[in-house]
Amino acid sequence: MAINTLSYWFIVLGETLLSIDCGVDVRDNVSNLGELLAPLNVKYVLLVHEVDYASYDFLYQQEDLTVELEKPGITLLKNEHPTARAYGVNSVVYINSLEE
Repeated sequence: MAINTLSYWFIVLGETLLSIDCGVDVRDNVSNLGELLAPLNVKYVLLVHEVDYASYDFLYQQEDLTVELEKPGITLLKNEHPTARAYGVNSVVYINSLEE
């Protein structure tokens, strides 16, 4: 399996963390993290098995992330939602806050 790192963003979880702080604790409230990451063009999530990696167990419970590769020290999860650099839409829905 070849991964073209120029085409996809990676989120590395573990000792090196690229975090996207949206004010929502995704561990308890979200089961569709792949769908939320797709607009950012995130195709893979790489979980590095370091000190705190057990706190990312919620990734295995996501409905739209599947384990692509699991080796000692790392797990690669694939986002099952399509990713692209640009999206076309048919309509726009305006919201006032993230609670809507």
